[in-house]
Amino acid sequence: MWCGIVVVQRLKSERTVMTQRRNRLNDQYDNTQKEMRELAVSVQHMQHDTTRLNALIAKNTELQQMLSNDNFLLEMKVSARVCVCM
Repeated sequence: MWCGIVVVQRLKSERTVMTQRRNRLNDQYDNTQKEMRELAVSVQHMQHDTTRLNALIAKNTELQQMLSNDNFLLEMKVSARVCVCM
């Protein structure tokens, strides 16, 4: 009789331990899922920022080229005026 009670108590204890373990694992899984969603959103933001930076770099390169061309034309005009005046 005692042996049966001991077995039942042991099984109840094991069940409690396993239930707690399952709950911890479920919590870990939920946290991992949440982190993965947050990372996916972060990656999307980074991709958007990268696209924006690339566009700004391209525009800056274009503006630098235009400025260089304007400077060259201005130098040519000034040189032409100096040569005419002499």
